[in-house]
Amino acid sequence: MSQTVKPCIIRRATAADLDCLPAIERSAAEAFRGTGVGLSPDAPVSSAEAWRPALRAGTLWVAGNDAGRIVGFLAARRINLVLHIDEMDVAFDHQRRGIGRALLDAAIDWARKAALREITLTTFRDLAFNRQLYASAGFVEIAENEMSERIARIISREAGYGLDPKERCAMALRLQARRGTR
Repeated sequence: MSQTVKPCIIRRATAADLDCLPAIERSAAEAFRGTGVGLSPDAPVSSAEAWRPALRAGTLWVAGNDAGRIVGFLAARRINLVLHIDEMDVAFDHQRRGIGRALLDAAIDWARKAALREITLTTFRDLAFNRQLYASAGFVEIAENEMSERIARIISREAGYGLDPKERCAMALRLQARRGTR
């Protein structure tokens, strides 16, 4: 059964948006219930203030539904010529409508305009709906023996939050240099 994709507006977040992000993160976690991955929908979520660095850096995007309610967000950070996606969440009742892909596309467009080399992220290795989304955008899994120290540290830090490193994988989207740039 397919759902009608309702229009959503993707834009850079403002300080006024921060307070609604923890509720979106909590709601999005409902998608993990019953999947067998080591993430409890009841796990603590990030505080609104945790996303302020991404807000200041201009790497925090939000999705608003047709009623103007914020229903999703993507938070990333720029590290030299790499954009790393720290978190992407869509409220459970708005999932499977293309909002996650629209947020991802906004980050990809931004990274290309900034002439970045690649975009990285971590996700659950065996959670099909996550991996399929990223793969459809061109992300590929980074083999464990090809992981940078930075990515290995991220996965190690996630273990401290209770995420099993064996269930996690890193993915990257290599960006093509625009013509006339090197």
